[in-house]
Amino acid sequence: SNSKFIQQSSQQSPQRQAMADNFLIEEKIVTLQKSAMENVTVMAGIDRGCSLTKVLFVTAGNSDDTFKLHLALFNNTHFEAGLDYLASKAILQRGEGGKLHVTGVGCDRYRELIQEKLGLELEFIDEFLSQTRGAHWLIKNLPIEELCYPETEADLGQITGRAENPLQANMNQQFQLSSEDVASATPSLPCLFCFIGSAGGVIFLKENGESYLVTSLWMAGKSFLGFGKMLLGTSSYDEIMRLAERGRRGNIDNEGRDLVQTGVDGPYGRMPASLPIFPFGKAVDLELERNKCSKEDLAASMVAAFVTNLINLLSTSAKMTDTRSIFLGGNFFRDPFMRQEMLRQQHFFQMQSLNVHYLITGHTGAVGAMISEPTDAQRYLKFGKPT
Repeated sequence: SNSKFIQQSSQQSPQRQAMADNFLIEEKIVTLQKSAMENVTVMAGIDRGCSLTKVLFVTAGNSDDTFKLHLALFNNTHFEAGLDYLASKAILQRGEGGKLHVTGVGCDRYRELIQEKLGLELEFIDEFLSQTRGAHWLIKNLPIEELCYPETEADLGQITGRAENPLQANMNQQFQLSSEDVASATPSLPCLFCFIGSAGGVIFLKENGESYLVTSLWMAGKSFLGFGKMLLGTSSYDEIMRLAERGRRGNIDNEGRDLVQTGVDGPYGRMPASLPIFPFGKAVDLELERNKCSKEDLAASMVAAFVTNLINLLSTSAKMTDTRSIFLGGNFFRDPFMRQEMLRQQHFFQMQSLNVHYLITGHTGAVGAMISEPTDAQRYLKFGKPT
């Protein structure tokens, strides 16, 4: 029964528990109604991607009709600490019949280590199925205030004004909503779910849980960290964010003033002089040398380059599926600076009519693994155009 899984316990030594806690990047706990766990027989899950390990488990809630969902994050270099964390925090049904659902390339690679540490039979759930099922389940079962980061206003920072030209006017017209549509554009299903882990993709999720891949994104989290290592000397996501926060894109990127006449009478229409246009464009025009550019400016341009690509991908996907409700998931968005850069790009690409929300957790894969069975792929993964 589920009760075997939800009583907290200490199965490890105090030293191992302390070590696991020391390596914990973050832990979030959200409240679930018990109805959300109906027919779910495995109450824990692991998703080990190419750089981060996501661990989750379920415990009893503060009332008879609730559970608590614990979401923990570790670097892959501390993978064993993540396993110790799971072993020390929750009772798992070890021995005969004990089972754990996992996903992600690392869980396949380190299958024997997981089994040795936790004493459980492992069942691997397809990674794409895990992402789509996890996102659908979270959106359906958690209120928006627990599921997503609070909404904030765009901090335009070093950029002022807004581009106004035929291209922008056309984009604005495409995404213009009537007052009735705006009133009904609540974050809900059906929706687009964009996840960015090592790779990424945009998925159309239906109310019944069926999912359709709209497009994939291979220049995603793994490449982002790779660019950071080559350009900045670090593959630490947090360090890249802190550098970008202090940088100025205009020192590396082409701005409006560098390329066109920005006055109202110019052939390209009114365009803010400080509007960044081509990421890293000045490297070509001014023959910039990397060692003479600040890491802060390079980081700011790098972050913006990935975001610009993503924003345009989202706008195209929204147009293709006629969808205004968008959820963004994955640890790519966990830093406030990244979310602010997304908001800035939304502002300048006239995408305010899209209802974009950011999941507070990158555990969609681990959630999907926990709640799914391998045979669910036949039921939920669909191909071709959404119907």
